[in-house]
Amino acid sequence: MPIPRSASSLRAWMALAASLALAASAGRVSGAELVAVSDEVTAAPDDATAAPWRIYAVSSERSQFSAGAGSLSVKLAPGDRASCSRSIGLDDPSGLVCRFNLAFAGAADGRETEQVLRVGSGFGDSNADEPDASTFGRLGIRSTSSARGFELRDLGARRSSGTFFGTQAVTWALNHTGRTVTYAAPDGTLEPLANDRMDIWVGRTKVFDEMAVTRSTAEMTDLKWFWGEGAGSTVIDHVEIVPLEDGVAGAAPQAPGPSAGPAIGGVPAAAPAASDPALELYRPSPNPFARTTRFAYAISGARERVDVGVYDVVGRRIRALTSGLQSAGRYEVAWDGRNDAGDHVRNGIYFLRASIGSDLRVARIAYLVK
Repeated sequence: MPIPRSASSLRAWMALAASLALAASAGRVSGAELVAVSDEVTAAPDDATAAPWRIYAVSSERSQFSAGAGSLSVKLAPGDRASCSRSIGLDDPSGLVCRFNLAFAGAADGRETEQVLRVGSGFGDSNADEPDASTFGRLGIRSTSSARGFELRDLGARRSSGTFFGTQAVTWALNHTGRTVTYAAPDGTLEPLANDRMDIWVGRTKVFDEMAVTRSTAEMTDLKWFWGEGAGSTVIDHVEIVPLEDGVAGAAPQAPGPSAGPAIGGVPAAAPAASDPALELYRPSPNPFARTTRFAYAISGARERVDVGVYDVVGRRIRALTSGLQSAGRYEVAWDGRNDAGDHVRNGIYFLRASIGSDLRVARIAYLVK
């Protein structure tokens, strides 16, 4: 942008530049139809595998959003619309698993909301929905009458899941490899998925099995989310897109052994206890693993401080996965076998440690480098 020479024009130019700088530093934009962020946003340390959103938008200054690497938070006003898009970013996107944490709260008037997630190709950057002709698969998100819960929607078969509340870990598996593929499911099993079909999981529960895709001839290069009806708040966080066969380690996932591991951080390690309602630590999957392992945990109590990390056999912390205050809900984190410096660790046994308030749970995992 050329700098104007007159004093009045210069003052106006400086005011505009200052406002743009303020919006960029805050990570929040209001009243902007389209904002490109691909050059400015980089992955956070605890979400290093997530690519930035390419474009995100709201349709008026009444709505607001905050966006970062792998995350999006939107407060939508009635009558407005919002969207965001990103590239899939895989060398071979013929089969993929998209995982993310989803939270929704509807408007106080209880109006129904309609959102859609699409995987396809040739998606535009406009703040509008994409056509089915360029969509390989789609997933609907709809509010419930309580305005505090949401349902997932199989839009092709016009069927809904049960109602979910709080933050939920969603896993979306899509297969376009031309054959049946077996992938590591969130419940710790190896799950088959036929060609041109999709599975949807919430936490460790499969809500849609072998869903039909929208258009089998469409490629999978782009991911787009569009919210065109209703009002409220939506958070899509910890977005991760990996190859469909990424979780298969050559053997069925195994449960952790009976040993709870060493004392970690000066606190005696404890085995998972199903009787404790405050925190559930599910089995890491896959285990053993060679590329990436995931594990989910559920918080049923009040908002508490959560700390999740990976430790070696002598109790040294080698990787911080998440830390901070979290509300009730189901969450999922992943570990790619790297330490905090970004280097791969050696083969061996490691421990996933999750603490919430005064509660502590530890799960043992085996990392096997190919």
